[in-house]
Amino acid sequence: MISVRNITLLLASTLMIMSGAAIAPALPAIGQAFADVQGADFWVHQVLTLTGLSVALAAPLLGRFVDGSDPRHLLILSLVVASVSGSAIFFYPDSLVLLIGSRLLLGIAVAGVMLAFTLLIANYFQGGELDKFLGLQAGVGAYSAVAYLAIGGMLAEVHWSWAFLLFLLPLFLVLPAWFSLDAVSAAAPPKGQTNNAEATSWTLIGLYILGLLEAVFFYWVLVHVPFHLEANLALTASGSGFAIAGMMLSNAVVAGYYPQIRGERSHALVQGIAYFSLALGLSLFAIGGVVMLMLGLFFMGSAFGLMRPNIMRWLLTVVSPAARGRAVGLFTSAFFIGQFLSAPLAEPVIAAAGRSVAFAFAAIIVAVLGVGLVLLNAYQARIPVNEPLTSQADS
Repeated sequence: MISVRNITLLLASTLMIMSGAAIAPALPAIGQAFADVQGADFWVHQVLTLTGLSVALAAPLLGRFVDGSDPRHLLILSLVVASVSGSAIFFYPDSLVLLIGSRLLLGIAVAGVMLAFTLLIANYFQGGELDKFLGLQAGVGAYSAVAYLAIGGMLAEVHWSWAFLLFLLPLFLVLPAWFSLDAVSAAAPPKGQTNNAEATSWTLIGLYILGLLEAVFFYWVLVHVPFHLEANLALTASGSGFAIAGMMLSNAVVAGYYPQIRGERSHALVQGIAYFSLALGLSLFAIGGVVMLMLGLFFMGSAFGLMRPNIMRWLLTVVSPAARGRAVGLFTSAFFIGQFLSAPLAEPVIAAAGRSVAFAFAAIIVAVLGVGLVLLNAYQARIPVNEPLTSQADS
């Protein structure tokens, strides 16, 4: 499992986390740096969401492009573009236009890396090995979030533009990717695919919705947990940072045990278990108190650690190899649309009733989704299982 190829893929997959976490600590200083520019306040607040919006727009187009081609080329090109666009503002820190344009271009590179990564591992791993690698990737992503936040914060102490130096890291993955990644041949559409086209289409739509909801809840939690902790426990920014780090740690640990947790269970049931864990964590946050809040962080982190590898495994199971690029592209787009919607969807409830009520309201919604997934599992258990569209036998 541990090789130059696998390490390269795992590090490349953290670019999605890096795109936001690396510069998040520098946002206040960026706002001060461009305070004299007309309209700068609006654009500085959109620095993170612009990249997500760019990913959402680019991913479906790149997904169509990469089907029928070798995803290694897309990965290498995207790593180069990510380094150039991500670090550009360090060399010219006085240009707000460059900051905006480079973040949009970075989003296209992030979409390319995410697509290429998913398609490559779907070809390199099968069965239980794919489960293990997806769990490992989710765990590495959680650990990297903590590292990027810490390093980005330290670099921003020197100057806000120094945080963007982290985006030079993908450049060091280009040569390992070039020499270690195995070629992937284009997959032909499987015979008989049209017999399952309608069922697969509805399944994919459901998975896209689940991906969107995962992003809505994940980024909503990341944004509002620090404020809730500050209000209830009087934690400082560093204290909230350690609390979030603890949540990401539980995320990483649970993701590492994904193959054991999944076992012979269906993807729908595992996703339902993850939603119940998230609902419990959100409920504990609504109740408040030191013990409840700490337990809430644990259950929420565990839920997200289970969701990510499971839903990606589910997606790769139901879609044919010849159509993976389009499916992963649309899923990626849905995820980042969810990230974009996370703040405006929750704001009316928070404004009207406060964060505790918002956490309770979210817990109810998540619990209902969990019940729906468990019922879906029961329904699937009663109907004959169709032949899988993918070559992996353990779907």
